[in-house]
Amino acid sequence: MITRKNMIKFLLFLWFTSMCFQNLHVISFGEFALKYYHIISLVFILFIRKLYINKKLFLVFLYIILISLFGYSIFGFSHFIFNYIFEFYMIVLMSSLCVDIGYDEIISLLQRAAIIILIAIYIKLFINIDSIISFQKYSYRGHPTIPTFFGGGVNLEASWMSIFSLFFLYDRKKTNITAYLYCFLVFVIDCIYASRAGIITIFLCILFNSFSQYSKFKLRYILYIMIMVFALYVVCINTNYANIVLQRFMDTGKEGGSIGRINMWMYVWDAFKYWPIGSGAGNAIVVIEKINNLVYREDNVHNYFFQVLLDFGFAGFIGYLTILYSFFKKNLRALKNNCFVTFILVFVIISCLQFGGADSLAAFIVGIICMKPNMQSEKLYKQSSLVDLKQ
Repeated sequence: MITRKNMIKFLLFLWFTSMCFQNLHVISFGEFALKYYHIISLVFILFIRKLYINKKLFLVFLYIILISLFGYSIFGFSHFIFNYIFEFYMIVLMSSLCVDIGYDEIISLLQRAAIIILIAIYIKLFINIDSIISFQKYSYRGHPTIPTFFGGGVNLEASWMSIFSLFFLYDRKKTNITAYLYCFLVFVIDCIYASRAGIITIFLCILFNSFSQYSKFKLRYILYIMIMVFALYVVCINTNYANIVLQRFMDTGKEGGSIGRINMWMYVWDAFKYWPIGSGAGNAIVVIEKINNLVYREDNVHNYFFQVLLDFGFAGFIGYLTILYSFFKKNLRALKNNCFVTFILVFVIISCLQFGGADSLAAFIVGIICMKPNMQSEKLYKQSSLVDLKQ
C-alpha cells in the first residue's frame, strides 16, 4: 500500500543511496555539478505541510553567507558555498517533513543502502583487479589508483563505508552476524585501499559501540577486533598488503599523504593572523597558499577545525565549538543507544584528518536527528523550538 509514510521512507532511502554515488552527476557547471541527490531532494518539497527552521541554525547560515560574500570579494569565489547552502536546505527540509517514522525503520533503510553500496564497491574492485594487484607490487603511490563512488578518493570512500558500520552495530533487532560480516567486508576494503583513516574509523565505531546498552556483553568489541585481524590475514594471503598497511601507519609523518597535511597545518596560524575575520567557505587553502607561496592540489586543509578557523574566522570557529558543545551536552546519553549521535561524534573526530566541510552525508544524519522530535505527530511541532518561516 502506497502511503505518505512509505513514500517518504522510499525517498529517504533513494536520497541517501544517491548521496553515496557522489561522483555521478547530471551536468557540470565549472567546479559545481548538479547531482542526482540534488534532484531527488526536490521531490520532498511536495510532502512539506509547513516549513520550519531553527532560529540558531538560520543565524549560523546567515553568518556563513555574509562572511563568504565578503571573503570572496578579496580571495575569490569557491564552489563550497553551494555545499553549505544545500546542507542548510537539507536540514530544514528534513526538519519539516513531520512523518511518523521510527528509529528502527530509518536504521533498516540505511542498512539496505549501505549493503547496496558495499556490493557496488566489490564489483568495482573486481573490475579494477589489475590496478589493485599493481598497487600491492608498487605501493609507493600511497593508494591504489581506481575510480570511486564517493567524492574525495579512496580514503574518503573507505572512511564513509567504515562509519556506516554504526547502522549495523547499533541494530536492536537483528543478530550480530550481519554486523560482523559488514565490519569484516569493510575492513577488507580499508586494507585494499591502504586507508589509515578508514581503519581508524571502523575501530572507533566498534569502540563506541562496545559501550552501547544494546551490546550483549561488555567485551563484545574484542570479537570485532579478532574478525578484523582475520580479515587482514585473508587480504594479505600471497600479497604484500600486510606490509603495505602496517608500513602506512609506521610512516605517518614521513610519507606524502601526512607530509602534505603537515605542510598545510604548519601555516594555519600564520594564515589566521593574516586574515582573522574569515576568507569565506572553502577558501582556507587559498589563504595558506598566499602565505607560503606554494600551490596545493587539495581544495581543503584536511582538518575541519582548521578549515572553519580560516574560512569563517575567530567568531565562526568559536561558534562551531559552541554548536558541538551544545549538541553533545544535550545528546551525551544518547551515545549509548543512538547510532546517529555516535555517527556525528565519529565524523567530528575523523574530521581532524579529512573532510572539507558541508558534507552532504553528515548533513543527512543531522537532518535525521532533527526529524526525531517530529516522528510522533503534528502536535510535537507546536511544542518544539522550531519557527514557522511564514511568521
